[in-house]
Amino acid sequence: GEEHEGMRGDPRYLCVPAADGKKEDPSKNWWKDCVLPQALRFAQRHLGQQLLVHCTRGDTRAPAIVAAMLAAFFDLGKGCVREGCTDLRKGWKKPVSKEDLRRSLVMVQRFHPFCAVPRRIMKELNVFFMTAGGGWATWDACEPLSGAAGGSSPSKPRATESAEVGVAATAT
Repeated sequence: GEEHEGMRGDPRYLCVPAADGKKEDPSKNWWKDCVLPQALRFAQRHLGQQLLVHCTRGDTRAPAIVAAMLAAFFDLGKGCVREGCTDLRKGWKKPVSKEDLRRSLVMVQRFHPFCAVPRRIMKELNVFFMTAGGGWATWDACEPLSGAAGGSSPSKPRATESAEVGVAATAT
């Protein structure tokens, strides 16, 4: 679960350190303050392109991030990108409900039946999207990406089993 050295600095690549276990996160609100904002900013900037989201095992952190991306940017009922979400200006965001998150996770599980997003990480997604005055409510697409070209890498999780979630964009 290490950063791909050959991709470091490439604007099509983002490495966000994320651990499975709560005690391995560098701070209490790691997913809300770092992992989800960075991954969603990167995904929004690459909407319309193919994205590869991965983690070491591929069954916990990466599916959770893909579910967050689907909930944030896609209208699963219509099968298309949410209206206005390619606009980097403020004001386009629509509220994301627990039902949106559930539907998104079900969609991920349809294509990856062995994924098992831990309850702890689902709770982190709920906290990010449901907290009034924080997380999704204050998320700004225009902030710079950490760990991307020109950005500094965020702190790494402490545990030896921690792994990064890599997100790479490719042209369609």
